[in-house]
This record gives sequence, C-alpha cells and structure tokens, in this order.
Amino acid sequence: MKIISQLTAKQAGDLGDAVKLLPGLSDYERNAIRNNKIKKSRESGRMIHFEAVVPVKQPGYIEYETTRYWYRTMKRDDFLSLAKKNQVITERTNDYGGIAPNYEYAKKYLGNDKGTHIVEFAFEITGKEFHEKINERESSLKGNKFRPQTAKAEGGGTIGLGPAGMYQGIAGKVFNEMLDRHEITWRLVYFGIPL
Repeated sequence: MKIISQLTAKQAGDLGDAVKLLPGLSDYERNAIRNNKIKKSRESGRMIHFEAVVPVKQPGYIEYETTRYWYRTMKRDDFLSLAKKNQVITERTNDYGGIAPNYEYAKKYLGNDKGTHIVEFAFEITGKEFHEKINERESSLKGNKFRPQTAKAEGGGTIGLGPAGMYQGIAGKVFNEMLDRHEITWRLVYFGIPL
C-alpha cells in the first residue's frame, strides 16, 4: 500500500480506489471524497488539502446579523465527534469554541495546533435571530440579573459556543439543541491531512 507522500496528484484527487490509498481517513472523509463532495485542491509543505466541490456559501466578510451560514475550524477529533454525534464539543475549560459568519475568517485558525477541518453550518434563521435565541435562554435563567452580551467584533461577529464564549457555554447548548432539531445542518468544506 502506498503512503500519502507517494501519491501523484491524480491518484489523491481521483475518486474510487485511489481513496483506499489514503491511510488514516475517517469513514466520513473517505465517503465525502468518493461521493464527490470533497476533492483534493493542492499540496503544500507536508499537507494535502481537500476542499468542497460546491463552493462555500459565505466566503468573504459579512456582518453576523444577516448571515445564515457560519464556519468553525476544528481539530480532527472534534470533527470526528461532530460526524458521529451531530453535536459540537462545548465543554472544554477555557475554550471559546467560536463560529464565524465567513469562511475566510475561519481559515485563519487552521494549523497543526489549531485545526485541520472547517465545517459550514447552515441555519434556518439569521445570525440576529440566533443571537436573540441565546439572549432569551440566558434571560430565562438569570431573570432580572440578565445583562445582554454581543457577538465579538472580529470577523463580522463571532459567537463563542464554549465555556469562554457567550454566557459561559449557553450559546453552545442552544446551538446543539438546534442541531438536534435539524434547524442547523452542516457539511465539511475543508480538511487537511499530513503527508
């Protein structure tokens, strides 16, 4: 069996049997390649990059209030957990766990220690309506002690789903509940694997 560094660009980009030559792919990643949802885009350094065949819906800057598409860069284990459980991991101490309203901003968080996968989340509601849902949940928990929070100003307005994010993880709970109800769907739009 060939190792990744011995593959030609054609072999790594082709569907079918060439996918078997990529050791270490998860079933989800392998099926995304076979079903022509993800294709090899390039090699750089010691990494093979794969991107969605259908372009991302929100590539550039947009204010969070109007978007229906959000992006999150994840480490591989976090992505595999999402693929298995249809939930994002939101419990890590001091983890912001942000989602951004555009792909270009999420790409800034790619790297060995940051992340290897980017997921596009499609919402039935706008970012403003999502933010209102989060505020409503927090208000119902805090009563008259409620103090509204806004999205972080970076990247068009990011929302933290983890304990260091909006309302110490309440945003992540609302997000995962919406995933459960299929009010949010997702697809893998980028991943990189080392050579």
